[in-house]
Amino acid sequence: MIRRTDQIVPGWYETKLVKGGPLVGARIAFMPPDDPITGEPMDRSYRYRLWIGGREIIDDGQPTQRDPETNKIVRVGFLDRLWNIALTGNPVEEHRYHHLVAVHEWEVEHRPDLPAASPRAAVELSRIKPLF
Repeated sequence: MIRRTDQIVPGWYETKLVKGGPLVGARIAFMPPDDPITGEPMDRSYRYRLWIGGREIIDDGQPTQRDPETNKIVRVGFLDRLWNIALTGNPVEEHRYHHLVAVHEWEVEHRPDLPAASPRAAVELSRIKPLF
């Protein structure tokens, strides 16, 4: 399959949020927004929607911002996240996405020392408790 770099392709992806971090499931969809009260799709214009680790990332219309003193990124905009996942994420099957989300949820609840519990941090093997 040839990867498209000129458009966003809806689907399921696995990606890393930081260098050396664990894999995280991401989903890109082109669909109408949900009604905030009932949760049903509204009769509105279709738009790209993004889920990372099972949580929807809301498009607030703000661009990526940098700290003027350190020149480091302090906040990543919705479109930058969307394009980053569409271009660098590995396309996967839907069941792989659901597996990555389930692993993250389980590790957050039961083993917060494991890498998938904190996907925004690089994996440090010294933080993981031994199995026995």
